[in-house]
Amino acid sequence: MLYDFKQDRKGKPQPYNANGYFQLVKAFADKKFGASEMKGYFQAPQQMNFTFLAVPLLAAEEGPKAFAVEKDVQPRGWLVHYTGMVTPPENGEWRFVGYFDDLLAVYINGEPGDGFSPSWLTPVRPGMECKHTVVRK
Repeated sequence: MLYDFKQDRKGKPQPYNANGYFQLVKAFADKKFGASEMKGYFQAPQQMNFTFLAVPLLAAEEGPKAFAVEKDVQPRGWLVHYTGMVTPPENGEWRFVGYFDDLLAVYINGEPGDGFSPSWLTPVRPGMECKHTVVRK
């Protein structure tokens, strides 16, 4: 699901600043990413479903385009929230690897994954190290 913090749920422009973006995302995370926390913001009508997720490095314009809202959502101040179930093909140790700009949060069973402390909510700088989490089945 793609949400735009620059618009209310009906598409009316809302006050927005980049520093406030991180506080909005933190509030969403603090509520365990519950959809009700985002009800006041614009939500792309198109959802995305998949069985495998690998997003290459892309320009910020590509996020809204993937949800068919590129004419309605500027390439900043938006958030994509993915949720689902992970089913490893066999027992063992599995690693999630993420590379991001701005921020990335990985929660497993409603908690930040190993290696993702609450301090994840920090703007990143180019060249920052990737974070990862390990899951054991």
